[in-house]
Amino acid sequence: MQHLIESYSYKDADRISKFLLNYRDTVDYRYIFASKEWILSFLEIYKPQQNFLIQSKNGRNYFTLSALNSEIVFTGDPFNDFNAVFTRDSEDQYDFKDIIKYFSDLDYKINWTNLFESGLLRGLSESSELKEGVVGLKIPNSGMTQSYDYLVSDRICRMYNRYSEGLEFCRIFGGDIKSNPNILKDLLSTRHNKLLERKKDEYNLSFDKKFGDFITRIVGFSSIWENVFIDYCAERNDGLVMAASLNFIKDKSTICYLRAHAESGSKISYGLILDYWSNSKNFNESVKIIDLTRGEESYKYRLGAIEYKLNNFVTI
Repeated sequence: MQHLIESYSYKDADRISKFLLNYRDTVDYRYIFASKEWILSFLEIYKPQQNFLIQSKNGRNYFTLSALNSEIVFTGDPFNDFNAVFTRDSEDQYDFKDIIKYFSDLDYKINWTNLFESGLLRGLSESSELKEGVVGLKIPNSGMTQSYDYLVSDRICRMYNRYSEGLEFCRIFGGDIKSNPNILKDLLSTRHNKLLERKKDEYNLSFDKKFGDFITRIVGFSSIWENVFIDYCAERNDGLVMAASLNFIKDKSTICYLRAHAESGSKISYGLILDYWSNSKNFNESVKIIDLTRGEESYKYRLGAIEYKLNNFVTI
């Protein structure tokens, strides 16, 4: 084969890490899911025994895969998130036909979902297994609107104006997150409990408490401290955090990756109030894209989001 497939275990992380780019060196916000920080955190916490470093024909580009049960997935992607390929040379291609045959001969099924990276999609486009995947939603800031208020629903805007005076809002980046661990811990705990309560039929590994250890490990990398932030709002009278979100940002685009909020017991949504504050702040700071990730939840449309498509390559 013209490409190189190198097998390694989680114990070989130091050996293969020299091939991986830090998140600060990658192209945009979604590449966090294939960064050195993401992959090494996954190897440390989940310890998949068999992994594969895939290099392109001339060795300039690469990505990593892991064996979970009888499936081959992108390393760090049991959570059904985004995937990406590191590209140093756009002309240096992969032999996907041979790569796929290699794993098929080993009786592995391939499960690559939520693909967005254009080079990867071009390489897989000749295969019948490349299918249109789920819908994602993002809020574009084209610069044509004067403020975020032109996109968000009037109801959310009115709710923010009515109830925000009783709340304090804050944005903290990686260094401050590291030194205030309870903020991230509470966000992960609240999210975990809500997922188990409401979405048992959609279970994946991100519902497991290990996922909290995984996210905490990623945030612990100082190399991404300028690229990760938490937005939260707290009650003014007692400091109780009512809503929080974990975000990754790169090149004036951001992804709102994890969200959680307390129940209000009324018609107030602390999550939407925080979303309004966060998105308005992002617009004021000239962020071009606010990615709300996959899923067609109605609140995302009310926040001003539009649809985009992801793709899947699955041989199961």
